[in-house]
Amino acid sequence: MNEVNLLMKCSICGKKYGEKSIKIVQSKKDAILVHVNCNFCQSSSLAVINKGMQNNDSIVTLGILTDLDYEEACSVLKREPISSDEVLDLYE
Repeated sequence: MNEVNLLMKCSICGKKYGEKSIKIVQSKKDAILVHVNCNFCQSSSLAVINKGMQNNDSIVTLGILTDLDYEEACSVLKREPISSDEVLDLYE
């Protein structure tokens, strides 16, 4: 996790995230989903951190701003997928 901390900085204010600002939401084989909260500007992001396919030393990240806090991000992943019937019901 220390390597991740060195690479990640807030996309809003540019400050580096503190170690306690990064929390793992979900972990898979070669990737983890983390929630980060900036101590300076209070913005939050979800980021996918994936080890490179060609070189295990490389790390690829993809982040998105969110209004979810850590607990909400965890609970969203536990929900069942939305069915096509539910989408149609909403449309009607």
